Amino acid sequence: MYSRKYIDIITLAIVTIIFILINVYQIQTQSNIKKVLEQTQTISNQEIILEENNEDEIEIPLIETVVEDDVPKAINSPNNWSILIPAIDLVAPIKEGTSEEILNQYVGHFEESSKNNGNICLAAHNRGYDVNYFQNLKKLLLNDVIIYKYENTERKYSVSNITIIKETDWSYIESSNENKLTLITCVENEPEYRLCVQATEIK
Repeated sequence: MYSRKYIDIITLAIVTIIFILINVYQIQTQSNIKKVLEQTQTISNQEIILEENNEDEIEIPLIETVVEDDVPKAINSPNNWSILIPAIDLVAPIKEGTSEEILNQYVGHFEESSKNNGNICLAAHNRGYDVNYFQNLKKLLLNDVIIYKYENTERKYSVSNITIIKETDWSYIESSNENKLTLITCVENEPEYRLCVQATEIK
């Protein structure tokens, strides 16, 4: 039979070994956890970098597309004749006449109306053509500013009336002693009607 002292020594040795093994296991586990966390962080950082790179690659063409689609291309206009409407980001050249050929490239000027004083009347497409300068005319609000340039003069107007008229109603383009702009375009899916925006000169 083993003595009591011998058994105690053996028991102590076993407990000590178990304690050491537990500590070694914990240290190894913590080390493994740390490695996993570091790897996860590295992967996360790589994903962020990839996402940033992808965003850069996607955003630039997207911005270019928006610019190309929404902003009219510059066309040389005779006599520096143009209209600017900041509220709808419109910068468009004007040319005499309202024929299909002219409206396909310019904002057309009604020949019977004034070019400088009085009632200046303009027309343009709003959709379905290569150039649709008045596509956002329907978004204008009262008091929005319109800038009209002809030769060496520049006038500012404030939107004062927005209405729908019959296509046969020519009363809005009649001459007037008041300095104003009259802009006319089609109404979507309503071929018998026209959108008419009028603006009075800001003095």
